[in-house]
Amino acid sequence: MMTKRGSAIFLALFLCLLVFLMAACGGADHYIGAQAAKEIALLDAGLSETELANVAVRLERGDAGTVYAVRFQSDSTDYYYGVDVNDGSIVSFSQQEVEPVMAVKETEPTLPLDANEALLLACRDLGVDTSEVNNPSVLADRKGGRLYYLLEFDLADRHYVYDLDAESGELLEKREEPLTKAGTCLDAELILELPSRAMAELGLAAGELCAFSVGKTIYQGALAYELELKTAEMEYELRFDPETDAFTLISQDRRES
Repeated sequence: MMTKRGSAIFLALFLCLLVFLMAACGGADHYIGAQAAKEIALLDAGLSETELANVAVRLERGDAGTVYAVRFQSDSTDYYYGVDVNDGSIVSFSQQEVEPVMAVKETEPTLPLDANEALLLACRDLGVDTSEVNNPSVLADRKGGRLYYLLEFDLADRHYVYDLDAESGELLEKREEPLTKAGTCLDAELILELPSRAMAELGLAAGELCAFSVGKTIYQGALAYELELKTAEMEYELRFDPETDAFTLISQDRRES
């Protein structure tokens, strides 16, 4: 998804920053991958894919180093695992009781759609049952008084993204891409690159970054990425639009000493 830079100088700077940042973590080529991190967390929890809801894996960096933050829910328990990106060791873990997730409804959807019904419509569009998809996730966004859903899931060797209008049931957009050999969608590479690109956008040197996190969201009905960067003195929040390949600075605040 990377676009060519018009300036060779900027490209060289970006590559240097990327290499420096990833070298500190052993390099992106040595990361175990989001799918492997999820499997490690499931094995430790003693759960299978069919028992899960609200699965999310994101890359985070903090005091414990760079980890895959794996979150999922089973019945009335919400789990969090921090899995080391290089060796797969579990560096942090927590769980808490939450409201149980309702089973996916296989009845005829009614308007406005709930999250389970939105997933059911997306599966019907592909001619499959909801039990056949892996790693489903649903994000809700309300814009102009209307509710929208961004759905993502894996099916066979493909990763699918659906945008649905919950009020009308209309399919607004459908995207798909092949899964990598590691079982993650191709934008995992983009997620690894975004912190360095954001630093270049802010004019920060590689050594200034203390911590970062990257996560998916929906903004104005479309897929976007939100980043939080922390230096010794400042905190930045940015949004990245993959369609325009551009960053928007949401906020910057001085950190309390």
